[in-house]
Amino acid sequence: MVNDMSLVESKRILTEAKSNSTSVGCFSVYDFDSISEVISAAEFLGVPLMLSVDSNDFTPKSLKALGLQAIKSAEKSFVSVAVHLNHAKDIDAVLMALDMGFSSVMYDGSNLPFYENMKHTRKAACLAHASNSNIEGELGDLTNLMVLGNYGYNGIDIANEFIAKTNIDFLALTIPKSGLKDVSVLSYMCKNIEIPIAIHGASRIKENGPKTAAKLGASKINFHSEIKKYILNKKNSDNKYRLSELIYKHLVSISFV
Repeated sequence: MVNDMSLVESKRILTEAKSNSTSVGCFSVYDFDSISEVISAAEFLGVPLMLSVDSNDFTPKSLKALGLQAIKSAEKSFVSVAVHLNHAKDIDAVLMALDMGFSSVMYDGSNLPFYENMKHTRKAACLAHASNSNIEGELGDLTNLMVLGNYGYNGIDIANEFIAKTNIDFLALTIPKSGLKDVSVLSYMCKNIEIPIAIHGASRIKENGPKTAAKLGASKINFHSEIKKYILNKKNSDNKYRLSELIYKHLVSISFV
């Protein structure tokens, strides 16, 4: 664990997680309460974490307000906290987050053709590094990378070319919506890619997906849909307690593997 706490670079805590064969939880947040719940759980356990502000879920004005709140809360934390922009599909969102001082940004060009994704991600990476920030790039569905024919060569070649030509700091891989029963695919990618791997959709992996992903070598585990369900359903008075319990459970499962 890093010695100094509060707001930190994402690359720093993810590189350390990779070296220590553990994972950092990246939790979607939607308001001050959810920010506080996530940070409190991490402080109790003494583990680093990432606060994820999801670009697709907010207007630019709301994203800015939440981002500033996340940064202020991270700066006051007793553990290492990175603030991350998730799934930005346009450069304007990336620039806004960088101007605000986010620890990292994710440019998501996974819906684009491979070389177009690479071109736009490289541009976002240049902007992030010029702002002393870090960047996550995405190649999309994990299983698609492992079959010959998608781009004419295997998944490791695709990933390594993408990393080399975009200069990203960590790589996002998405578990397919149909699930992932054969975890050897994920294990192979984690063992053969040098930079930290971020997993989206870990709950789709059979048998305690987040913990399995952490054990296989993923350095960053995203928690989004399950967290969002509890946060946005405020009519249920038990949800705050259940959210705290859920965050704590996930942090334990991936931080102490």
